[in-house]
Amino acid sequence: MKTKAPVPVAPPRNPFLADSSYPIVHANSAQTDSTTDAGPKGPTRQLGIDEMRYHDLGMWDLLYLVSGPYADGKRAVWTNGSQYLTKFDYDTFDIIAKLRMPGSDHNDGLAHENFIRIFDSDASFEVKLDAAKKSGLPPVDGVYTLLDRDNQYVVAGKGFVRVYGDATPGERLSGIAVRAQWDLPRDFTGAFIGMNMTFDGRLILATTHGYVLSISRDFRDLQAVRLPFAEEEIPKLPKGCDWVRNGFCVDENGGIYVPTNAHLHKVAWDGKRLSTDERDGAWNDRTRTRSVGARARRPRSWGSVVSRTSSW
Repeated sequence: MKTKAPVPVAPPRNPFLADSSYPIVHANSAQTDSTTDAGPKGPTRQLGIDEMRYHDLGMWDLLYLVSGPYADGKRAVWTNGSQYLTKFDYDTFDIIAKLRMPGSDHNDGLAHENFIRIFDSDASFEVKLDAAKKSGLPPVDGVYTLLDRDNQYVVAGKGFVRVYGDATPGERLSGIAVRAQWDLPRDFTGAFIGMNMTFDGRLILATTHGYVLSISRDFRDLQAVRLPFAEEEIPKLPKGCDWVRNGFCVDENGGIYVPTNAHLHKVAWDGKRLSTDERDGAWNDRTRTRSVGARARRPRSWGSVVSRTSSW
């Protein structure tokens, strides 16, 4: 008797994210980085030139998020690099609009072309890394983005969070406009790393120094907490090593799971405040990693994923 193959089940959909299969970096609030949509079927073959589209989007373009359906039933794809924010037509891959990202650094196209040439060569890793830095190797700021239920594209930058939207609200084929900006108070240090949304619509951010922030969608209310062990562990890290190293997941009950150098932390959100207190359902679990002291090399803790029954 043949056993039926298991049917993939998607995690609960966050109603405050765009209604699509990929509205946030790592796919969903659970950060599974997977989808239940079927992939291509049929024999493997090489695509012809007429079957591929290419656009030069500037330097370090990384992630592509899919909007929810607009009034015309169609979708858009949003993406950003260190130079440009771009909105595509989902069906045709045509560029709808581009907007220059803030700042004047890393805008030398020749430096970027030189990096591509070196990257394609047999040069050493050190030579390639040096070329990447000259090209504009991006920091963790700006890597994590999301599309909210209003198809607004939220980006964390160097000390700020910026919300982009359609120049004409609700018009898929219109340009791109800045809708709002929130600046990080000086009390909170470190670079932004990771972005998510609670199931009651709060924007959640973390910094490399262990601060977890909960911000209302209108940016009028901020709640914050610092993760346990941050003060004692961060000074012991090797130079260039961040304590919070990757994105974090959020469950439908207000659990926020943040991986750090040596621990997985659960922060509890009750709709009004963040807590790291066990009495509120928070916890900290040590991970299998190298020592935190001077002999530490590269930490093994990376991202976090949550399922219906566990987190890791």
